Amino acid sequence: MSGLPDDFQQDKALRDAARDVLVADIEHMRTSFTGKAIAGRVTGRISDGAKDVFEVAKVHATEQRGFLAGLVALIALWFAREPLFELFRSSKPSDETDAEQAEAPSPLDEREAEAENATVDDAEPELSGPPTTGETHG
Repeated sequence: MSGLPDDFQQDKALRDAARDVLVADIEHMRTSFTGKAIAGRVTGRISDGAKDVFEVAKVHATEQRGFLAGLVALIALWFAREPLFELFRSSKPSDETDAEQAEAPSPLDEREAEAENATVDDAEPELSGPPTTGETHG
């Protein structure tokens, strides 16, 4: 290669250096686009965002402790609602309320009794066709 002019040797050296840089870039892209690398970047971004949200929530929680305590109490009552309902359902009413409930008929019972006592005369007549006046046109 010594027979080539100096300009050609310098150009060949630049091309070889550019090719080496290109090959290194391609190899870097292959490693950075693997599943582990992408998952690592996504996990890092999510954890950074979660840390920011946690810091903001911590600041708000210290400013509004009473509201937070009430919210926790409401959530606890919500999860305990079924056992609490069962507790109230299983308690026996007093004798006075039993007697009152036995004497007073429910509105549903009254409607059923009215429906049984209704006669055919009480029902509205069915209308079929136009009303007649009693005159016949012929």
